[in-house]
Amino acid sequence: MRFPWGFDEEDDRCQKLKMELAQQIMALRQRGVTQFLTACDCGVGLYAAEIVNGLRETTDQDLMLFCYTPHEEQATKWAPYLRERYFTMLEKCTLISVVCPVGTPDAQLQAYRKIIDLADVVLYVHDADMSASDNAENKAFACRGEPYAHAGLASERADREVGRRVVLSQTVLITG
Repeated sequence: MRFPWGFDEEDDRCQKLKMELAQQIMALRQRGVTQFLTACDCGVGLYAAEIVNGLRETTDQDLMLFCYTPHEEQATKWAPYLRERYFTMLEKCTLISVVCPVGTPDAQLQAYRKIIDLADVVLYVHDADMSASDNAENKAFACRGEPYAHAGLASERADREVGRRVVLSQTVLITG
């Protein structure tokens, strides 16, 4: 997903998104969620993982972050500052799992599907104007065929009992 602010994380809209993510993660924690999963994408997955790791370091050592990387060389072509954050996220996480061998053409899609398959409840950042054919994360959601809650919005599915596992991805996923 491309954001209107690009990679400018100082943009007010990006700051608002990060605040919403933090609030949603803390609300889920209050409902008993302890496990968070990410497909390690550059964007929402990284933002949310950094939030979880920050909470783990400061206030809540019971939280766990599981990183499902699409393949081992995922961050090879990222900007240096993003690669540094990526590797810091991996160093601080509870578990790292590589989903595909290097060179798999749809590795990111497979990583999204892996974490979505683990989800019961999903909270995600999504561009409603994009069709399911527009990108990997939307395709992964389309294959699941279930309703999801958008960040900041209540839904029948999100209001059900939330389990212990939350998935974080470009499309931030929360599982129960």
